[in-house]
Amino acid sequence: MQRAYQMYVIPDVIDPKGFESFNSQLNLTFKGVQDTPIEPGTIIEPQMAKELPKISLLTFSEKPKLYTLMMVDPDVPSEETMSYSEKCHWAAVNVEFDIFNQTFDAAKAKACVEYVQPHPQFGSKVHRYIFVALLQGNDGAQTVQPDNVLASLDNFSLRQFTSENNMTVAGMSFFRSEWNKSVDTFYTEVLGAKPPRYGLPLTFDYNVGKDGNRLPKYENI
Repeated sequence: MQRAYQMYVIPDVIDPKGFESFNSQLNLTFKGVQDTPIEPGTIIEPQMAKELPKISLLTFSEKPKLYTLMMVDPDVPSEETMSYSEKCHWAAVNVEFDIFNQTFDAAKAKACVEYVQPHPQFGSKVHRYIFVALLQGNDGAQTVQPDNVLASLDNFSLRQFTSENNMTVAGMSFFRSEWNKSVDTFYTEVLGAKPPRYGLPLTFDYNVGKDGNRLPKYENI
């Protein structure tokens, strides 16, 4: 909880008025990083998060309840607003958890938004990748249609989505990541797009342009 405040996950993404405290503990374990759940806010290289992490939700409810799980990035540069926008990287609805069933099983809960690995843009700040477990309405008894999530993806806002769908944040964890060369490879080979460039190079180089490409050299004739 403290790290969520320190790194402004609360209130940037999660409304502090929407809960008094998280009543469940959401844990993330990344294959190849460590065998135990990460501490919220841990720095993870983008290529180390190619696959969805192992997700567990420690809850004390003996009665099965339904949750929506999401991963969002609130730090995507927006040229239109000259600020940042929020992107949903993954979502699964109607995921059942209780004290006897605390591990997310991707084979049983089909994702309505397929997982997209972190790809923080060159020149942008360190990105926060936030996983939340949202308790669905009527104390976890309400079923959610996948289309409700898909309809919200344009100009996504986790705060707005939670409010409009009668959900409450039950658990949260997050990691941070920043650009490295693997991100450019992901853009070109997976997304089929030119890697974007924002701001100035991380270190000033007179031979490199604002787009990150090396400038042509003049030749004497």
